[in-house]
Amino acid sequence: MTLRSRLEDIEKRFPWSFVGFAVGSLLGIAGLALGLYFGLHRSQARLSFEIANEVNVLDVRQPLVDLSIAFQGKDLQLANLNLRVFTVKVENSGEVDILQAQYDRDDLWGITVDQGKFIESRLVDTNSDYVRAQLSPEIVRPEFVRLNKIIFERNKYFTLDLLVLHSKEKTPEINLRGKIAGIDQTPTVRSWLLRGERSIWHAAFSGDVLVQVVRGIGYPAAAIVAIMVTTLMIALGSMVYSEAVEKTRRKTARPLLSTLTDVSPEVRDAVLKYYVSTGSRGVAELDRLLSDPARLKERMIKAEKAHEEYHRAIAEADSMEEVVVRRRFRRTQDFGALVSSGVLKLENGKPTLASGLEETVSWLNSAVS
Repeated sequence: MTLRSRLEDIEKRFPWSFVGFAVGSLLGIAGLALGLYFGLHRSQARLSFEIANEVNVLDVRQPLVDLSIAFQGKDLQLANLNLRVFTVKVENSGEVDILQAQYDRDDLWGITVDQGKFIESRLVDTNSDYVRAQLSPEIVRPEFVRLNKIIFERNKYFTLDLLVLHSKEKTPEINLRGKIAGIDQTPTVRSWLLRGERSIWHAAFSGDVLVQVVRGIGYPAAAIVAIMVTTLMIALGSMVYSEAVEKTRRKTARPLLSTLTDVSPEVRDAVLKYYVSTGSRGVAELDRLLSDPARLKERMIKAEKAHEEYHRAIAEADSMEEVVVRRRFRRTQDFGALVSSGVLKLENGKPTLASGLEETVSWLNSAVS
């Protein structure tokens, strides 16, 4: 079987025109959705502020009589104080760059702490050399670390280590302070507490509007592509298997039938095609039918009606229904091929067999069963 005939067989077996219509419709809807989104959507500024980690500098669970921990002349245990390092990350997670003109001129921009005071601030990481050079975190008050009002490009971030002194009885609260045009508020997220707690639904559906639009289009499109690829693989696998089975049957039966020199080539070819298509079970059933004229007549009448119904159904079916029709009439088409070849006829209401047909089928049934 040539490559072209294989592709034509695949096209007949599977509703590619329907799949193409579905894919085209999906792409059309996707284009319309993206057009509306980019036509109506306004790019927004947004900052994310997360506490990536927090750890006590000293963790003494039970006070020891001879242990003294001093900081700036104070005994931390006697004063019931604690030193904690907060690792905070600030990122421009929005869709636009934040320029210096967008900061409030009359307000400071930086990080505040409640229920504690800053002892040290240090820049530990960033993905921008400009930010590294210009941010300059500085403790201007015990409760405030001032940051320079930098040009903060989207997807850029910086990470700070903040050393905080606080009472053991109180938990410090770290927040980002300062007004930027287009940003109402920047909530504090303790990401280190959320690690391992985010559900699969959060991972699948988190993100901004554009991310959701892309997912809404990408997930169905990926599903359709996966279905098409799977269907194609099944079709190809089925064709390869069917072709291998038919090749084996043809290789088995052709030498056997060629020994029947007293039988016409038309009978041998018709029986060979029927065996290749239906196998040993089909030949055994045909052998029983040929020895029972009443059943054979009934089967031939049904085959003739089925043949007419098949062509009518094919003419009226769309590509999706055509697949079902071909599968439903497959057995009757195999039997109808015997009638079409002329080795079986219905004359004056009685079945007429070509010379040697019954003997050939019976002989082949015995040989391959």
